[in-house]
Amino acid sequence: HVAKALNATGYFDVAPIAGSEEMQFTFNEKAAKMCPHGVPLNSTDRCPLCEKISFLQRSARIVGEAGGSINSTQFSVNWNQIFNATTEMTPQDAATQVAQILQESGFFFVIDTEDDNVK
Repeated sequence: HVAKALNATGYFDVAPIAGSEEMQFTFNEKAAKMCPHGVPLNSTDRCPLCEKISFLQRSARIVGEAGGSINSTQFSVNWNQIFNATTEMTPQDAATQVAQILQESGFFFVIDTEDDNVK
């Protein structure tokens, strides 16, 4: 099933391994030139979907390292420290924009508090 799914993306070459029931997966030329969403890797414009996925993965790291739960204030502090942010994330950013992105992803559960600046 995995081989069919990877082959269907057009980014992998899937071939049987001689003398084995296993398959060999390798990136093909298309994968070396563009992201999975069709944006060329040498483009000055970043793929918004890849950026969102990267953001969600980094967010998952922060929440995971905090034991699975973290408030927005500490999230912003950890983000700035771990990822050496050039533009610092403020607690207000984390409580508003970040909380919205995380909740809309369906992968995070965001809880409202009495303080609009803390989620």
